[in-house]
Amino acid sequence: MKVLHIITRLEKGGSAKNTLASLSVDGFDNFLVYGPCVFSEKIENSSKIFEASHLSREICPHKDLIALIEIYFLIKKIKPDIVHTHTSKAGILGRMAAFIYNLPSKKALVIHTPHGHLFYGYYGYIKTNFFKAIERIFSKITDFYIALTEGEKIESIEAGLGNQKKWTVINSGIDFPQKLLSRHEARSQFGLPEKAFIAAYVGRLEYVKGPDIFLEIVSSLKKYEDAPSLYIIVGDGSMRKELEKFAIKKSILDKILFLGHRENIFELLRALDFIIQPSRNEAMGRTVIEAQYCGLPVVASDACGLPWAMKDGKTGFLFKRNDVSDAVEKVKKLFDPLLREKLSQSAYLFAREKNSYGEYKWSSNSMRRDLHLFYLSIIKRMH
Repeated sequence: MKVLHIITRLEKGGSAKNTLASLSVDGFDNFLVYGPCVFSEKIENSSKIFEASHLSREICPHKDLIALIEIYFLIKKIKPDIVHTHTSKAGILGRMAAFIYNLPSKKALVIHTPHGHLFYGYYGYIKTNFFKAIERIFSKITDFYIALTEGEKIESIEAGLGNQKKWTVINSGIDFPQKLLSRHEARSQFGLPEKAFIAAYVGRLEYVKGPDIFLEIVSSLKKYEDAPSLYIIVGDGSMRKELEKFAIKKSILDKILFLGHRENIFELLRALDFIIQPSRNEAMGRTVIEAQYCGLPVVASDACGLPWAMKDGKTGFLFKRNDVSDAVEKVKKLFDPLLREKLSQSAYLFAREKNSYGEYKWSSNSMRRDLHLFYLSIIKRMH
């Protein structure tokens, strides 16, 4: 049976990694349609992977219409049994094209994985409610949804997108390395001081991820003598220059190290003492899982799926979304080396929890197996 995945773009990050991993689900003939972007994940040349040249994140009626036509004809050519859309824009155009393809009689099941909703953290009141209304309409032509965490599922249903029967939770799978560097090896590799206390932000430098909140936290911690001696920002994005200017304005540039995007994220994580994840919205938080796999405590906002990606008080601490003072109080707790060690051990074990078939529940293999079983179950239900 054929599964056609459609994603807005393969921009480096969790949604692209998730979608690409989904292409190797056993027992199905998997295809992919994606929109172009400059900073994309690596993809192999394949006769089953297609670029929709007009598919983009920005709203542009003319380009969107062409993209819809492109996607429709690709669906018609491939003749999938399942159309599985990913992210917001591809979710709208992909589901619309699938709806047209399914006229007058249904030929393909339609699944949508939002990879996080747009109900807060992105836009203002009017734009947010516009997208919410659109999603409610499109929920009528969506057979099933996949959430990355229970938190994303709960908030989506509360916003009026489908019901419990339509939603399934499948965590976004991560490729974990078998071996990790020691702290000493990692710090030597990146030229970081051996005795420094180092915290980091890891993620795209975009508003929804909260890198500006991270710098606000650093600025507030400046008055505490026991504050970490170095803060690292790992990632790139549209806010880079704005963040650098803020660091200069707050006189904290000497404590900040901008490393840009890094592929060898697990090697870098091993050099840290903990990470701060200040997202305004986050479907799951792959970085949080990756950090805990490396034995790092996490201080994270309570946005959407993050409370399900860690254990508050046991593997780190949650703070109220957008609340810098609350975040600072939680970070200060990690100045205690004994508590940090206790949290570190719990974090290490949490990221390695296994499921019923003996695999790490957060792994790519586990995700692919869950997807395989899910596809089989919905096909059986629909027949």
